[in-house]
Amino acid sequence: MIGMKKLSYIILIIIIGLSLSCSDKKSPFGYSQDYQIRTDTLFNVIDIVESYADTIYNYSENTTLAVGDYHYTETKTVFRYLTLPDTTWLDSVSIDSCVVSMVRKGSNGDDQMFALEEITTQWLENTVTWDSLANSWGAEIVTNFNYVADTLYFELPTTLVEYWIENDTINYGFGMYSNNPDSIFTEFYSSESGYEPELTIYSTGESGKNDTLVYIPSKDALLAKNTNTSNFNYGLISNLPPRRTVLRIDRDSVVNYLVQNDSISTDDISRISINRAEVIFDTVLIYDSYLGSGNLTFYPYYIVDTTNYDSYGSISGREKSYYTGSGNMSFVISGIFQAQLRDLLETNMFFMSSLYESKDYSYVRFSQQAGNIRPKLKIIFTISNQE
Repeated sequence: MIGMKKLSYIILIIIIGLSLSCSDKKSPFGYSQDYQIRTDTLFNVIDIVESYADTIYNYSENTTLAVGDYHYTETKTVFRYLTLPDTTWLDSVSIDSCVVSMVRKGSNGDDQMFALEEITTQWLENTVTWDSLANSWGAEIVTNFNYVADTLYFELPTTLVEYWIENDTINYGFGMYSNNPDSIFTEFYSSESGYEPELTIYSTGESGKNDTLVYIPSKDALLAKNTNTSNFNYGLISNLPPRRTVLRIDRDSVVNYLVQNDSISTDDISRISINRAEVIFDTVLIYDSYLGSGNLTFYPYYIVDTTNYDSYGSISGREKSYYTGSGNMSFVISGIFQAQLRDLLETNMFFMSSLYESKDYSYVRFSQQAGNIRPKLKIIFTISNQE
């Protein structure tokens, strides 16, 4: 039980606190009248400047394979099956057929035409690139391609597989590409995904017994080439090619808005403390998208030098994701915006890039901005009252 003396002290403190909170003086109790917290949403202060492409690199242990040509990026896939039976096994059987099956992960069309060619030189999964195999495509492998549900099937010539078994040191595998014109692609699961491309060898032994052997690739990789490195005048965040969207905040427009709508003088801008600043892309700004894994995870960066987009710094400590059907797309720039508002930085620009560049064809494209159809800026800020 609280003693009467302690209870009296507590009541006295509460009364003093309530009295101070109702006065014009600073008080640690209740609501201080020495500052105000406000919220504004600004519609015409952020511009989508452009999108630019970066270099495609080998995405190590990629779970995605791709074949096609989209967003000016041509893709091919290469395979090596290096754990085939030895020549002793081959001497005791007759190979009936060799069937490759690949599980489709995603596509933007169902009428893609594929083709195969032998690879003629050594390559490693974690270092191979489009350029490193540019001159290493050999004889065409004639076959037919058929889908059953989401699985693509095609046969390899038995003579080719026999050759690999008999000459395992020069088994460089084969490559797959598209015969379609551009604007179509298909993605498949790789050997790192759990839905591996399988090579099934059907054979008959000397006794007439049928046998089936199944192998997954020892190595498989996605190769990609960007055929257009120009900057685009619309926003696009994509993995293939790695393309980033550049945004600019019009600081003068922000200041003018605060002066006209919040009765803050230009001299008082320095008294504003940004609690939260968020860039928001409404649904109307999402022109279209393809999200191979169900989402696009991205990160915003502050551009230090407008003449060199490779000169940048981190904005926030956590990545953001845009999901299929999620509607809005947003990210927080509180710290950087505080510095920009106080005119402490040399640029008011930043860019958005995916965390999984070079992995697959995932992208989000933004609409051409016009009027209020542009990213909006939502700010929550504290402003201190003058003495």
